[in-house]
Amino acid sequence: MESSIQNLQLNIGNKMIIGIDPAKGDSTAVMPMPSTDQDKSIAEQICAITTLAVLNASVLHIEVEYIPWLSSFTVKVFEVTTDYMKAHPNHFRRIVPLERPDAINRLKDLEDLLIDKVGEAKDKLMGAV
Repeated sequence: MESSIQNLQLNIGNKMIIGIDPAKGDSTAVMPMPSTDQDKSIAEQICAITTLAVLNASVLHIEVEYIPWLSSFTVKVFEVTTDYMKAHPNHFRRIVPLERPDAINRLKDLEDLLIDKVGEAKDKLMGAV
């Protein structure tokens, strides 16, 4: 079973939090949820930021990247009009090391900042700015 879950897993720090067994053809979790409140809060905050990115893709491109072997979460923000076929600088980039004791606070601050950026982008598209 070990080899069947290597393709899809969520790690926080050096701990595997969730592993999905694709051989079963469903989303059966084969590992328990986060063992500490801190791990669970980090996973929930990462999900919240990812949801924010998906729901607001029409006004702002928020690229999220979770890197398990570095235990980090990276966010980059691009204008919705970005031409990805050419050089495209990002307007914003943050890396949150997830093993730091203040990781949850950094993720919450990042989410607040992204909410502000989404609001500014919506205002800009509506001509309010």
